[in-house]
Amino acid sequence: MLNWQKLSLTNYQQKSLEIDQTFDVQEHLQIRDPEIIALTPVLVQGSLTWKKPFFWGDFHVQTQLTYPSTRSLTPVELKLDFMIHEAYTNVSEQQLTSEEREQAEVLLFVAHDELDFLKVLEDNLLLSIPTQVLTLQEQNSEVMPAGKQWTVMSEEQYQQQQENKVNPELAKLKSLFPQEDQD
Repeated sequence: MLNWQKLSLTNYQQKSLEIDQTFDVQEHLQIRDPEIIALTPVLVQGSLTWKKPFFWGDFHVQTQLTYPSTRSLTPVELKLDFMIHEAYTNVSEQQLTSEEREQAEVLLFVAHDELDFLKVLEDNLLLSIPTQVLTLQEQNSEVMPAGKQWTVMSEEQYQQQQENKVNPELAKLKSLFPQEDQD
């Protein structure tokens, strides 16, 4: 585990703690998300700085993830390349001033004066997995999956179906006023 105590991090007020390291977190991530098929070692480059009352983390993360297609369950290779910009503190939210709270776009509270960087990395990796994962063929195809009595439709198809759908109650009322149909 890569844990930093607050006391050791406070030494990085003038100069940042620079990180340029590769982490193998596949096993931990597969426990948290069993859908993950494979994950290459994760390259993390960035820095952690102490500026009271926050530890400021700025990290660039790169890895390759194999995840099942959300449509066909076919394995799909995803390149993950993202930034983490977060502030960490062990001070309770009530103790922070409104200016301090506004400073940090993403503010996470650290328990026991210890920052568990691997947990931070794992959380951000899981959050970076897209909700819709498709193979190249699925992305380029207009055909949606279908079964015996069901079909998957796009939002546009659904909206069009709803617009064309005739309400039987209104259709009966419409027959009472035939002259308005001709107008």
